[in-house]
Amino acid sequence: MGYFSFPLSEMVGNNGIVYAADIQKKMLDIINLKVKKKNIENIQTFLITDKGLNMGLSFDFILLFWMLHEVSNKEMLFKELRNKLKDSGKILIVEPIIHVNRKKFKN
Repeated sequence: MGYFSFPLSEMVGNNGIVYAADIQKKMLDIINLKVKKKNIENIQTFLITDKGLNMGLSFDFILLFWMLHEVSNKEMLFKELRNKLKDSGKILIVEPIIHVNRKKFKN
């Protein structure tokens, strides 16, 4: 719902763009409403489908926060994200144990 998208938007300012991607359209709809209400121009949303991200972009930083457990084909996602990451780019994955236990995460 954009919890990190909006602070990241402030961090990159007019020199950058935050791409908020999710597998749940309703989450992106909420972000889009907030973007419109706050008149923010540097956040764009994308729906992740079974076919992947479907965007011809490369990224400096990718944050996967409390969502990896919802992805059925993690291997495909990781390959796609690696291909979209700039050479000096970083990926941060956060899956708190209170949300997903170790056994479920490894599956």
